[in-house]
Amino acid sequence: MLKIVSLEERRDLVNEVTDWLWKEWGAKNNYIFFKNLVEYSLNVEDIPQMFVCLLDDKPIGTVGLWRNDLKSRQDLYPWLGGLFVCEQYRNKGIGTRLQKFAIEQSTKLGYKSLYLFTELSGYYEKNGWDYVGNGMNYAGEIVRIYKLLLK
Repeated sequence: MLKIVSLEERRDLVNEVTDWLWKEWGAKNNYIFFKNLVEYSLNVEDIPQMFVCLLDDKPIGTVGLWRNDLKSRQDLYPWLGGLFVCEQYRNKGIGTRLQKFAIEQSTKLGYKSLYLFTELSGYYEKNGWDYVGNGMNYAGEIVRIYKLLLK
């Protein structure tokens, strides 16, 4: 059975989620950055929050709601970030389920829109996200910024 829960409910998975994010987006010397990101996202009242997808109680993916994910765009918030699905479970709709769950949580918290940035083109549009322009990440790379209006 597939279910998504707050990482707050499964604190035993903090290290695993940290490892996923660091291996996917980190660099050699910034593990502590990702550890802090995850540990300070154990919130159930507001953002930041992290969620974990479980398949028969086995963790297979994660997503976060953060105040900011693209430092060059402090004017935009909140952000969907850290969408990760373990490789063997990709292309099975899990990423879409994680997005939808995060969107539902954002709506419950009273937010009117949600943002994300990515280097991908075509993936998020399938789930209703609108491309709103480009931004720049820490490495000076151009990334795509998306917005989703919440109902």
